[in-house]
Amino acid sequence: MNIHISIVQTTYKRWPESKRSLDAIFEQVGLPAREILVVNDDPSSGLPEWLLSRAAANRGIFRVIHRSSNGGLAQARNDALQNARGKFITFCDDDDEWEPHTLLRLLQPFQDSSAHFSVGLGTKTALNRGLVDMGVYSLRTLFERGVTPPVSCQVFQTSILRVVNGFGTHIESGVDHDLWVRLLDVNPQVMVRAGVQSHAITDMAATRMTSSPKREQLIARSIQVWRPTLVAHFGPSYAKSFSRSYSNHLRLRRLHLLAHGRDPIVNLRLILRLRGLPGFLRFLVRRYLNRGTGFDAFADVGATSGPKPAP
Repeated sequence: MNIHISIVQTTYKRWPESKRSLDAIFEQVGLPAREILVVNDDPSSGLPEWLLSRAAANRGIFRVIHRSSNGGLAQARNDALQNARGKFITFCDDDDEWEPHTLLRLLQPFQDSSAHFSVGLGTKTALNRGLVDMGVYSLRTLFERGVTPPVSCQVFQTSILRVVNGFGTHIESGVDHDLWVRLLDVNPQVMVRAGVQSHAITDMAATRMTSSPKREQLIARSIQVWRPTLVAHFGPSYAKSFSRSYSNHLRLRRLHLLAHGRDPIVNLRLILRLRGLPGFLRFLVRRYLNRGTGFDAFADVGATSGPKPAP
């Protein structure tokens, strides 16, 4: 069988969320030949009965990779990439739930364009802020305009990921951003689609995007790793703006956590860590006036980068 698309889910100690996410993957409509790869990155846990039953019922198109050691998100995805048979590949986190037409909408652009991957933006994003329109852009152009593709709505040509050896295992946080930064040297063509987004299954306080002090420290290290590449492509001013915008975005997430009411001690610690308040307030005002969302978290980077380049 010629597999058209490989759908990958990696999971770690979240089987209930994984099941709900996989149910939505199986409900994707209008897809050509597909395969689903589940990577269990928790060697200490057994595989649940429902997963084994689903694998038995879908032999040939549903495969489970059980890692012998915990390698983290990047290594788990790379295991799937190494085993993928599809011309295209996509990744769905175990705490995300796709709408039934998500993949069909992301695959359609490849029929009429030479794009290397497609990304889906929701309704209140960079599209209606004038940063981009629907169409094909180079990845560098998206960075220059301050747009970073959403993590959970992307379809890649499998070959373009293999060119850069998949996901980088040298960082601990920001795995998807690291991939986009490393892809800048290749500068692939990216198709931007509208009205495509996923829904988080878990509460925001439990997702990978929580703004914990540990995450901020890890992201700060990752930014230092990315800095030489960003400077090489866009200059030191852009790299500085990127770092500042990333920090402000995490602060905004932290503010969101405060609004949802957590433990008072945790709230106090979060408040005390709101440093650089004047710059952050300016960031909030811009975001409010422009009605932005997390998909274009770095829009103020584009604002410092001069006139918009052509797609």
